[in-house]
Amino acid sequence: MLRDARKKDAQEILELFNSDPNIAGNNENREEYDIEDIKDYIKKDVSKMIVYEEDKIIVAALLAQFWKNYIYINSLIVKKQHQGQGLGQKLLAHIEQLAKQEQKCQIEIEVIITNKRMQKLVEKTGYKKQKLIAFYSKKLK
Repeated sequence: MLRDARKKDAQEILELFNSDPNIAGNNENREEYDIEDIKDYIKKDVSKMIVYEEDKIIVAALLAQFWKNYIYINSLIVKKQHQGQGLGQKLLAHIEQLAKQEQKCQIEIEVIITNKRMQKLVEKTGYKKQKLIAFYSKKLK
């Protein structure tokens, strides 16, 4: 079942996000999320956290920011044992439906270059790899 995340889901979502090195941790300049990050994302007006729940357990989540003309997907994660069941596609389809309802003209998503599974998913669902944009980051001490 797809639904908006609730404050009480924060710990479960935190564990899900921090379980995958393609989302947080173990990557250059990536830090693990903390509980306050997740709570902020759930309550912010500009952010939307959508979860997919099976048997009252969150098995997938999508975090997006809603801007004036577009939506930026920060993260999409599916528990390893639930991958390959179409949950990522369902989350993307849901956010696309919301984008159309809110008359957004574009959805953007950043994918870690080594995350081939996610690249395959977004390409399969019609997203195009941009050739003119390079993403840079700097870790501040």
